[in-house]
Amino acid sequence: MPRSKIYEAIWNAMSFVLGTAYNWIILVATVVLVWIFVNRGYTYGEEMASTLMDTTETEASVVVEDEDTLSTVSQQLQEKGIIPNALLFQLENIVKSYDTEYKPGEYVLNSSMSTSDLGSILTGKTEDKSIQVTILEGFTIKDIAEYLTYENLDAGATFVEVCDSYKLPSFMSSIPSRINPLEGYLYPGTYQIPADPSPEDLIGRMLDRFYDVYSKYEAKAKERKLTMDEVITIASIIEKEAKSNDDKLLVSEVISNRLNAGMKLEMTSPLSYRLNKRSDSLVQADYVAETSYNTYTHDGLPLGPICNPSAESIEAALTPASGGSLYMFLAKENDKPEQLVFFSSLDEYESAKNAN
Repeated sequence: MPRSKIYEAIWNAMSFVLGTAYNWIILVATVVLVWIFVNRGYTYGEEMASTLMDTTETEASVVVEDEDTLSTVSQQLQEKGIIPNALLFQLENIVKSYDTEYKPGEYVLNSSMSTSDLGSILTGKTEDKSIQVTILEGFTIKDIAEYLTYENLDAGATFVEVCDSYKLPSFMSSIPSRINPLEGYLYPGTYQIPADPSPEDLIGRMLDRFYDVYSKYEAKAKERKLTMDEVITIASIIEKEAKSNDDKLLVSEVISNRLNAGMKLEMTSPLSYRLNKRSDSLVQADYVAETSYNTYTHDGLPLGPICNPSAESIEAALTPASGGSLYMFLAKENDKPEQLVFFSSLDEYESAKNAN
């Protein structure tokens, strides 16, 4: 027999053996998985619960993007504490042939949900009984409470009170004692929450998102030798004083320059916050009010943040414009929007203000 024919016969025999072995491996693996997940009656949740002995209930918001797969969604569910093990979650979905064509969106999920329940919600077969709330940039704690009440959510009635007594997370352990300690740290944005949320639930989500955002700026804050509370206080003033995003770096410049020069900030927003008045309704007597939020009589920054600022304002607080502006005022012209105007000298400032 020609040598080529011998080689061909050997190759065919090896291919048959290897192919048969591969098929047997697949068959045995499938039988084992079916026996574990079906014949023995184990579900993914029951097995992991008995393994980890963890009965703590976790609720979290999960975002599914267009390109997400079973693998990426499983990993996110594990990271958020909804499931204890992503691999076992994937195996149960595969063995039980669950639909894993997940629909993009944000979902409020709970660790007490079964694999089937999670799949039903993520594929849109079961209605996601959650709602969206949008906390605007610059809202104060009081504003948030009023907004929740306007949206007919019971959490609004006790939101301010719960904020006052809420146990501060570890990252806020160094802030000074003051009224409304959470002011500045309830990050604005859109939240997917249960249909009837508790104040604690919303507060926890907002604090978590705040730290997710602020952690990106920690190194810059250390470089500028500013504490987190100082950064957020400056950012909150910027949020209230600026009339547009373009203004924010310039307002930050004025704050930075005045602090470095040992000048009082002389800005109305902290005083308005403490007196609970609009800036344009302040009267002469208000400007001598005895409060650490009166930047006309007290040096440096006010005692704490005066609203909950956006990421743009936090970034502006850490990257002020590099000019020499020390003064600003709100120029008003007929039939034109109000506009902040900035000056480096007192004479220029007073001249422009008198002309306005």
